[in-house]
Amino acid sequence: MSPFEVSLNLATGIQVTPDVALSSLFNNHESDRLTRIRLRNQALNDASEILKIHCGSAWQLAGMLEKAVTRFDAIIWPRFKLGINSELGPVDEKLLRAFLCGEKIPTSQRWFYDTLLKR
Repeated sequence: MSPFEVSLNLATGIQVTPDVALSSLFNNHESDRLTRIRLRNQALNDASEILKIHCGSAWQLAGMLEKAVTRFDAIIWPRFKLGINSELGPVDEKLLRAFLCGEKIPTSQRWFYDTLLKR
């Protein structure tokens, strides 16, 4: 686990043991930016797994994920940045994790389809 992953886990309420936190400081890790991109993509993929039960195809799923990200970015993320915390649903929890990574969040259906869903 990288130092960034430790911070992200703590920010989202996931407990981290002191041993894991200490070892993350002394181990060699990949680039911080690459870690953030990997974690962002994993969080977006986790959100798509939750949305999958409502879709018939990968293209529809990419469209639902695009709408969820757009809604989160317009409504929930500004509130979160102001310190107005509210109860989040499972998809929004994953999107919060993606937004907390600090990397640009893609918003196109094509990107979600090509990058996350077409494997």
